[in-house]
Amino acid sequence: MLKILYSFQMKKIRRFQNLINLSLFLPLFLNLSCNFADVRIQNPKDLTEAKNQTLVGFVIVDDLNDDAQDASAMILKVYPIYSKGMFLFDAQTNSPIESLSNEKKPIVTVEEEGEKVSYTNQFDSSTPTYLLDSRKEHYLGYLYWDRFCNYCSNPPRYKINFNPQKSISTLKIKGKPGEIVFLGFYKISVIRENFDIKDFISNKTKNLDYKFERISANSPFWEKDFKDYSIWSKFDRDHGFNERSAEIKFLKDIIANQKKGYWKEKAEQRLTELLAKK
Repeated sequence: MLKILYSFQMKKIRRFQNLINLSLFLPLFLNLSCNFADVRIQNPKDLTEAKNQTLVGFVIVDDLNDDAQDASAMILKVYPIYSKGMFLFDAQTNSPIESLSNEKKPIVTVEEEGEKVSYTNQFDSSTPTYLLDSRKEHYLGYLYWDRFCNYCSNPPRYKINFNPQKSISTLKIKGKPGEIVFLGFYKISVIRENFDIKDFISNKTKNLDYKFERISANSPFWEKDFKDYSIWSKFDRDHGFNERSAEIKFLKDIIANQKKGYWKEKAEQRLTELLAKK
């Protein structure tokens, strides 16, 4: 009987200690949460500036088995590539856009209506979103990503220096003055890779051959089973798995992130147009 009472008392003490620990941790958590700022795309100052800007987005997936567009392969093994490893180049000068580099990315944090807001010119996500000069053409000049691997403690990092002409012929990164443009769905397939032991240890790939393709509207890709969250989260589930659905999700994300201002209004306008089409 004494053992039962002792055990009961110990449980009460542990429960009380857990409550104390939670009460100590909660203010710290709330304080840290309050210090985080919403990240939003910078809105133009006026209509003149707006005409010189465009907001573009697209999705690039890593096609692990190089069979995403093969009608006979129903198991889809693709994973979105995040924008942090993407480097956009100016098509006229063939040089990287410095304002989009991680080191020079402009982030201005201000306080608006009692909350902190950071303004930038891109979203670092698996749906790359960039605020660009609408008067220029751009292309993907360099790309790196860590390939998904279930059994790797240190996944291999792949790097591609794109041929400018091949890159721009596949994905010309150009929007419309003052508008939001979704540029579509694309895939990268690694078709040959040669490692030596030094490259393997240093997590590098050399002699990388690849295919870079747009996924067309009539591709068998859209008929496959989108089970993995990382890929089906790119779509608006109410509108199925297709490029239109991906654009709807892209626009809804902008509306949710922006909260207010020019780009939120443009996203709402484009979404209304898109939903009106059947």
